[in-house]
Amino acid sequence: MQKLDLPYENKVTGGKLFNGYYYYTGEDKGEGNIYRVSLNDFSNASKVCKLGAGNDPYTYNPYISYYEKDNELYFSYHVGGATMGCDVYHKVNRDGVGEEVISGYLDFKNYKEGMIVVNYCVPPSRGGLYYIKSGQEERKRIGDSSYLYGWIRYINEGGYSPSNSLDIREDWVYEIVSKTDDKDDKTDINKLYKINFDTNEMLLVSDIPTKRFSIIDDKIYATSMDDKLYTMGLNGEQEHVLLDTAINDYIIDGDQLYYVAKESGELFCQKNDGTVQCLMQERKVAHIQKANDYFVCILENNGEAYGEAYGLVVLDKEGNQIFKTLDKVRTATAEGDYLIYKMEKSQQSYVVRLKL
Repeated sequence: MQKLDLPYENKVTGGKLFNGYYYYTGEDKGEGNIYRVSLNDFSNASKVCKLGAGNDPYTYNPYISYYEKDNELYFSYHVGGATMGCDVYHKVNRDGVGEEVISGYLDFKNYKEGMIVVNYCVPPSRGGLYYIKSGQEERKRIGDSSYLYGWIRYINEGGYSPSNSLDIREDWVYEIVSKTDDKDDKTDINKLYKINFDTNEMLLVSDIPTKRFSIIDDKIYATSMDDKLYTMGLNGEQEHVLLDTAINDYIIDGDQLYYVAKESGELFCQKNDGTVQCLMQERKVAHIQKANDYFVCILENNGEAYGEAYGLVVLDKEGNQIFKTLDKVRTATAEGDYLIYKMEKSQQSYVVRLKL
């Protein structure tokens, strides 16, 4: 472990490891930028994208969200106010420069010569699924325009939240759909559908009320509204419950399933033969991320039992502890054999080589 002092670094925010580079927010003479440094030379930073200038919070927001799509890195930041503002999305090109691709409150997937977009503007509105070709403004509506796409409806509590699960296989768009906004009708909301891009044909994939899903190796993994995990084929065939217990997070790694139990916060590994091993139980896990043969466990604030301190623990696939810090961690990112994290109080960044 070593301290990481980066050129121009904004100490408030963290960053993202991707393809041998660390991306982070920095400031030079009042100008906010995203920079990147190679893991081989942390002292040499190159500018990826300009965020804004001066101290105006409406033009320079240091908090960046990073996304991996189709093995490429994207990032977004907010400009303007909550009502009149928007999120601006960039793609990092081969030269390491950010190119703006779209703006708004949305999620998207690249498709053909453009992208398929689900609209997350509030209040939620029907027909918010469309295709837009690169360099054009005209939109092609996808599916039935009277339905609600990509939003999770909470009947008992009221309100909505974005699923951020949009996916595409061949010419079929997979998304969570609600056919009604009737508060008394609970029969046809939060269902997983696939919509044909060319014909707009809509086919029900699963009747299970779903809050998010992912598609891995032509298998769908769907988290139900009660946080259980289901799996099925791309047409909904062979649907069955994979985990009959509520979970907070999971990772599919080959034929093994790693998951965090919602109630206990324990980390488990379930093998293909059904055997289950507990990998972490002394402290509650809030979130996990995978890097090569390691799992980075972001720990939950355990309250009175452990005071206010919480941090992260790195495990190998057998549950052996490789690294830990129980101090409060603000952000953490891992890739390959590297981990970079930032402390909450000191705002100091550290880099850890997991495999020497």
